[in-house]
Amino acid sequence: MKSKYVLLALTGSLIALCAGQVEASPIQWTSGSGGNNHYYELFSTPAGFAAAQTSATGLGGYLVTITSSGENAFVAALVGPSSAAWLGGFQSAANPGYSEPGGGWAWANGDTFSYTNWKNTGFAEPNDVANSGGIDISGNEDHLGISTDPSFGGRWYDINGNAAYGQKNSYIVEWDSDPAPLPEPTSLLLLGIGLAGIAFRRRSTVKREA
Repeated sequence: MKSKYVLLALTGSLIALCAGQVEASPIQWTSGSGGNNHYYELFSTPAGFAAAQTSATGLGGYLVTITSSGENAFVAALVGPSSAAWLGGFQSAANPGYSEPGGGWAWANGDTFSYTNWKNTGFAEPNDVANSGGIDISGNEDHLGISTDPSFGGRWYDINGNAAYGQKNSYIVEWDSDPAPLPEPTSLLLLGIGLAGIAFRRRSTVKREA
C-alpha cells in the first residue's frame, strides 16, 4: 500500500515539474522573410540579468542581440505587447569608446554593436540614471533592455542589471543554428510514470514471493 502512495506522489511531482517547464518552441527568423536563419525563444518568467544570461548559455545560446531594424521588429513581436525583456548588451569602461551614457556599448556574444534603437522621445535613453542599486558595471545603468510599452514602441533603454537593484525581466535566447530538441514535457511525464510503475510492480512481486 505504501508503494502505491509513493507512485502517486511521484506522478504528481512529475506533472508539476513538467507544467513548470512548458515554453514555446524556438522560432526561426528565416532568410525568406528577410532574416538570418537564427532561432529565438522567449522565456517569459521574469529573471535577473545574471540568471537570464546563465540560462541562455546553459541552453547553448546567448541573450538575444539585435543588429538591424528587421531583427528589432522580429524580437519586439516575440516580446509581446506592453512588456520588456533583457537584451545581451552591456556597457563597460573596458570597452572601446566608453563614455556615459551612450559610449562603450557591446554585445556579450561579440557581434558588432553598430545598429541601435534607443528610445529618443520624451525621457530619452540611454540616460544612466542614478538608482538604488549603486554602480552597475562602470556607471549607473550598464545593461540593456527592450520595451514594447506604447511609450517605447520596441525601443531600447539602459538599466541597472546588478543583483542589488533586483530588476527582473523576461528574456530571449538566440541560437545561430537549430538547438538540440529538448524532451517534450509529456514525454518526460510518461517516462517517469513508466519507471515508477516498473518499480512498484517489482516491489509487489518481491513481496508476494516472500
